[in-house]
Amino acid sequence: MPTSKTTVGATLTPRAALAELLALPPDQARRYAAILPDEVAAALLGKLHRDFAAYLEIGSGAWSLHAAATRPMPLGLDYQRDLVGHWMEPSYGICSPSTTVAEATKILRDLHHRVFTVYLYVIDQGQLVGVLTPREMLLASASDRVDDLMLRRPFHLRDDEDVESAWQRASHWQLPAYPVCDENGHLVGVLQGAELARLQAEALASQAGRLVGMAEEDRTSAPWYQSLSLRLPWMAISLVTVALGAAVVGAAQSVIERFALLAVFLPVLAGQSSNAGNQAMAVCLRGLALGELRRASVLRLFLKESLIALLGGIFAGLLAGAGMLFMANMIQAEFAWLLAITVTAAMIGSCLVGGMAGAVLPIALHRMGSDPAGAAGILISMITDVVSFGLLLGLPWWWLG
Repeated sequence: MPTSKTTVGATLTPRAALAELLALPPDQARRYAAILPDEVAAALLGKLHRDFAAYLEIGSGAWSLHAAATRPMPLGLDYQRDLVGHWMEPSYGICSPSTTVAEATKILRDLHHRVFTVYLYVIDQGQLVGVLTPREMLLASASDRVDDLMLRRPFHLRDDEDVESAWQRASHWQLPAYPVCDENGHLVGVLQGAELARLQAEALASQAGRLVGMAEEDRTSAPWYQSLSLRLPWMAISLVTVALGAAVVGAAQSVIERFALLAVFLPVLAGQSSNAGNQAMAVCLRGLALGELRRASVLRLFLKESLIALLGGIFAGLLAGAGMLFMANMIQAEFAWLLAITVTAAMIGSCLVGGMAGAVLPIALHRMGSDPAGAAGILISMITDVVSFGLLLGLPWWWLG
């Protein structure tokens, strides 16, 4: 066993430390806890039973780090942050199919004083073959075997599965804890149901920020220079997309010079079409987050959002067209009716394209492995700007030759 904090901290992860503390006898566990680095011990304090943590006499430095943490600390760094393996606990509470109920009860009782546990996981040659609940143990006799009582082929998560897809699968079960297996079916850890729900809630809470290029690390407590460095790349990308819309306006200077009144409606069309796209995108992102979108429902969602955008565009287009006709007549502009029809048609077309883009882009980005919330909003703004500006300034040029 290591004898110094420096030696232990060089290679130890909190998950491995927790597994060691649960396996060692109490007196050895206390000596082991005394040499744990503060950052490793701090990650364990949210997992250990309070009485057991007090018995271990973990130092005040670890308690200070634990109290200052705004979020629970992950137990492992051997997986990427968005994967289940990053957040799972070690696979404690293990028994074999031949274990008796009396032996399984002792395992569960010993663990209860050290860490929160719900199930016993039945392992045969490293593979998860079943789960045993305390209820089955309570109703059975002490000599009954585990393989006669266990739930066979239990639901489990994969260690290389991303948290979002794990939530989509696990939300149908709503279990207090989920076994985590590797690709070969070997039990490698346990993910608490509360932890999975917290991760999903955190992902949903940060979704609004990702729509405008806000990184997850950009929080109220972050220093200004860190927030600025996180936002600058997205600001540059946004500037490029806005420049495309400006290029469309620049290419239609002759139309603007002849029909200056059209410039009044440029922000109106851009705002309405972008709003139609963002509304469709919000519905699509919600469906992805809650696991409501299947292959059969994607086309239905696309047609529904396209129809809503079309009808909304017709409504807004008629109002905008009436406003253009009124303004054109007020200043006695030429081709007043043509300008009104142009505004109406451009509004309908740009809203329709915005709704279609909002329904398609998040799904396409999700299937390509990109963050749909982080990129879809900027792409929708670019598409709606280019389409709305192009229709509003291109239709008069085409009609009048």
